[in-house]
Amino acid sequence: MNGEDLLTKFDDLVRRFRSEFNDIIEGERAKMKAELDAYNAEKQRMKAVEVSDNDIIELNVGGHKLTTKRSTLCQVEERPALLPKVAEDQAESFNNLLEYLGLSDEIVPAEKVPSEKFNQHNSNIVTLQEGGTVAVHGPNDGHSYVLGENVYQKGIVHFKLKLESFRNNDWMLVGMVKADVVPPDNNSYSWPGSYGWGLGQTGIVWKDGSHTYDNALKNVTKQDDTVELVLDCDAAKLSLHLPTGQQFHIEIPKSQTWRLNVNLLRPNDRLRIMNE
Repeated sequence: MNGEDLLTKFDDLVRRFRSEFNDIIEGERAKMKAELDAYNAEKQRMKAVEVSDNDIIELNVGGHKLTTKRSTLCQVEERPALLPKVAEDQAESFNNLLEYLGLSDEIVPAEKVPSEKFNQHNSNIVTLQEGGTVAVHGPNDGHSYVLGENVYQKGIVHFKLKLESFRNNDWMLVGMVKADVVPPDNNSYSWPGSYGWGLGQTGIVWKDGSHTYDNALKNVTKQDDTVELVLDCDAAKLSLHLPTGQQFHIEIPKSQTWRLNVNLLRPNDRLRIMNE
């Protein structure tokens, strides 16, 4: 079997999976609609029933029968019924399968968020252009931070960043930083709470301000590339997607607030946020 036959079989398999997923989704939608219709009908019937705080209510709690007045019943705020627990590895495997089949946006759509733009920065080195969507380094070498305006705490957020000018494809940080950070200096890559990747020649990975090296990241980004950051607040994960198809992942602390964190180094380096 040659390569074209394998690709054809693979495409057929993907189409079959898509069709089966769509059938499952439509079936679940029909069931949910039927349940919603039944709920709304019951709700209308209940409107005709008069209730009073003095009504006597009989309860069966774990096999024990209790009698009380309606006025004594209450719901504890912010304590709804718990959702069924799914093991993290099972949820991750399912999400990986959806991404592999190209169904992530259909099954688990990304949260809609306001358009992003840069805000806090060192104005002595970096200038913001085009409404804050473009950050441009000055004419001299030197690290300088530029942070996003929005704060993120939940859901999945995608950032597309275009490297419009990347001198010698040398060095540029893209990542996230804890939103409550007070910039101590220009080196935002080494701040506590900073997570991300040094694009270009070095292949540096930053986690909580400390770095390691990843040879797979070296020299795989260049000027005019568009890279994508994916912040998954719920799964506590930050991902980098490159035009080469490579993906890199970092675990981040849970229950935190985050801001986009970019650090420019070389003269006239220029990065654009590609809002959709």
